[in-house]
Amino acid sequence: MQLFFCLCVIYSATIFAKERLPDSILTEQYIYCKQLHAEEKYFDAVTEAQRLIFFDSLKEYSFGANSLIADCYKQGGKFREALIFLGIASKYVSNEEEKITNKIESIRIHILNRSTSIALRQAEELKLAYTEREAESHYWKGWIYMFADRWGDAANMFALIDTCEYLKKFCEDIDNKKYSVTFAKAISYFLPGSGQVYSGEYINGILSLGWNIASGYLSVEAFKEERVFDGAAILSLLWLRFYSGNISNAEKFAKEKNSELYNSALNYLQLNYKGLKP
Repeated sequence: MQLFFCLCVIYSATIFAKERLPDSILTEQYIYCKQLHAEEKYFDAVTEAQRLIFFDSLKEYSFGANSLIADCYKQGGKFREALIFLGIASKYVSNEEEKITNKIESIRIHILNRSTSIALRQAEELKLAYTEREAESHYWKGWIYMFADRWGDAANMFALIDTCEYLKKFCEDIDNKKYSVTFAKAISYFLPGSGQVYSGEYINGILSLGWNIASGYLSVEAFKEERVFDGAAILSLLWLRFYSGNISNAEKFAKEKNSELYNSALNYLQLNYKGLKP
């Protein structure tokens, strides 16, 4: 509060004197903003960064301050707002390194926002514009594919980077553990319940097979006894229901298992992987 009061007093004086605020005051304010950010006091960091932007008449801190605000919103899960301030920061880049930093941060936010196509396009733009950053482009493409649940493609990207053997093997392992939804449905057409058993739902699979056999048996017996109406009713109301339900459940369970695997894999990386993450 005292710092803000000092800024107001000095700024009022400089308006009449038509002079810029002293660099030392602006630098002190910028350091304070970064300190708040480091302490994860994101709301306060945004407030102080906006004050810095207001008093910085020459826009010397516009890139850093807007980038800091963008990261605060990113940490809070407000990706739309983060991208807005990152876009503002891009207007004040002063060198190629800041331009690259801004581009990479945009890619990382789009990854978290699951904007797969945009993130891939930006990663490709990074590679084309800066050939020496090709490895970084491959690295973030790997993360893009992971968040898109395309673990095989992610493994292929990490395979292009010598230092990413761990992530490559991790993605290959997750890809091998995934259930094939198509296969689960296909085998369910031939043997009811088998798709559910394949997905690890053994009891549901056995019950599904049992209901299909029982309803099919009752239908056949009714036709044998020339009870055509009863046989048709059992066939359409019971057997067909159990048979179609067996297929839809096989798809449902396979997708649920893959979703659990996807979430657990990303949570594991979030907690245990020490390298750069989105």
